[in-house]
Amino acid sequence: MMDLRYHVVSLIGIFLALSVGFAMGTALTGARQPEGAFSKLKQQFKALSEQDDRINAANQRLQHRLGIWARAGRELSDAAVRQRLAGHRVAVIVCGTDGMPAYWPDLRATLELSGAMLGPVTHLPDEPIPVTPGERQEFTAFWGGEEETGIAGKYEAVGWLLKAMSLGGYGQRIDALARATGIRLEGSYSEPVRRILVLSAPPDADRAARAGARNLPEFALIAAADPCGVRVVFGEEETADVSLAAYLAARNATTVDDVDTLLGQTAAIIALDGAAGTFGVKPGASGPLPPLGP
Repeated sequence: MMDLRYHVVSLIGIFLALSVGFAMGTALTGARQPEGAFSKLKQQFKALSEQDDRINAANQRLQHRLGIWARAGRELSDAAVRQRLAGHRVAVIVCGTDGMPAYWPDLRATLELSGAMLGPVTHLPDEPIPVTPGERQEFTAFWGGEEETGIAGKYEAVGWLLKAMSLGGYGQRIDALARATGIRLEGSYSEPVRRILVLSAPPDADRAARAGARNLPEFALIAAADPCGVRVVFGEEETADVSLAAYLAARNATTVDDVDTLLGQTAAIIALDGAAGTFGVKPGASGPLPPLGP
C-alpha cells in the first residue's frame, strides 16, 4: 500500500513537470496552446490526485486497524503469560554474539510478567578453550563425565555447565570453569536453574556452515539437556537470513523462530512452561503458538 502511494506521488510529479514544460515550450515557440491536450492533462492530474487521496485514506484506516490488533495482541499475550512461570528460575544462554540482542529489554519484560525469577546470563563461545588434563579431572570430579552430562569432546564444558546450574551451589567452581574455557558469565550461579532460554544470534556465513556440520554449542546444549535435568528452549530472530531453528528442530529441540516478536516471546514462555514443539512463522514451524491451556 505504501509503495503504491509513493508511486502515485511520483507520477503526479512527472505530470506537473510535463505541464510546466509544455507551457514553457508553448511560450518560447509562440504556438497556440492546444486546449484539448492541456485539458486532458489537467483531468489526468486530478484523477491521480483523487487516487492519492483514496490511497492515503485507506492507509490511515489500515494503520488504525493495525494499532487495534497490536493492542489486542498485547492484551492476549499478557493474559497467556502472566504468572505462568511463577516460582521458577529461568537462565539465559546467548550464542553467536558477545552482547545481548536488541530485543532483550522486551523479552526481559515478558519474562518478568511471567513471574519467572531471572537467573544468570551465560555467553557460550563457538570455539571453547580446550581444558588441560588436570582441569578435566577436576571438573569431572565435580559434575561427572559424558555419562552424567551427555556430552564429551570439544563442547564438554557445556555439559559441566548445565549440570552445575541444575544442581546449584557451584558459583565459584563455575567461575573456574569459565576462566578455563572462555565462557562469559553474568549474575549469580548459586541457585539451581532447570529452565534455560537459549538465544541464537542471526548467523554469519561461518555459523551457517557450522550449523550444517552440527559444530555449534547449541547442539551440545541439546545433547546435555536431558542428562543434566534441564529444560532448554531455543529462540532466534524472525529476520535471520538462515534459520538455525530448522537444524535444531531436526534434533527434536523445542524452538521458537521469532523470539524477537511479541508472538514469539509468548511462545517462548509457554514452551519454558513445558510445551514441546517447533513454534513460529517460518517454514517447518508447527504453528505460531503452543496450546494456550494452563
